[in-house]
Amino acid sequence: MSIFPRARLAALPSTSRISTLFTSGLEDSIAAERLQLHTRPATDDTGSPIIASYDIAVQADGVAVDSLEVMPVLGNSMELLLIQARLRDVPQTRHVSAIELLQAWREDGGTLALSDLVVKWGPLNLAASGELSLDALNRPQGQLDARVTDFEGLMEAMVRDGVVKENEARIALAGLVLVSQFQGNRSDEVRVPVIMQEGRLFLGPLAIAKLEPLY
Repeated sequence: MSIFPRARLAALPSTSRISTLFTSGLEDSIAAERLQLHTRPATDDTGSPIIASYDIAVQADGVAVDSLEVMPVLGNSMELLLIQARLRDVPQTRHVSAIELLQAWREDGGTLALSDLVVKWGPLNLAASGELSLDALNRPQGQLDARVTDFEGLMEAMVRDGVVKENEARIALAGLVLVSQFQGNRSDEVRVPVIMQEGRLFLGPLAIAKLEPLY
């Protein structure tokens, strides 16, 4: 029997709060003005169930992190998070911890196929799709095909907070402008790969973050 029953969480009318415990031991509060979560067993085009796969839809509006530390580049307020995804090769078992579930999912070659990911968070305005999994050290890995709007503003924020060096950002920005023109996009929009590999997060050619193990 699956640990994922058919479930639906309707929109919450008032501000919803969850708590997250970070490695520092400090408990931070995360509030969302509106939160929706829908899950169901996945089916193919004929309506037949796909074994060990589940469709997931998440939308969170007005997310705020109440923390003593301000997140670099993005800040502590997210306008929108939208996820449409299929979780594949979910272990068919019950009464396991989240860590045991993730470990079994990774060992079985489980993947998270994102058909639609939208993030509006500070200077980041991203729409993407792709596939993710966990590497041997339990870090996210995979590649997303992303469309980034106002990439110049995002680059300025990364330089301001020391995520990338100014000369690196200048070179990358020049390249992104050329790519955007070649793609025939609006002047402030570009399609770039977002790659998670060997514990590093790349936005196009730039390594912008270190990825920590999920557990």
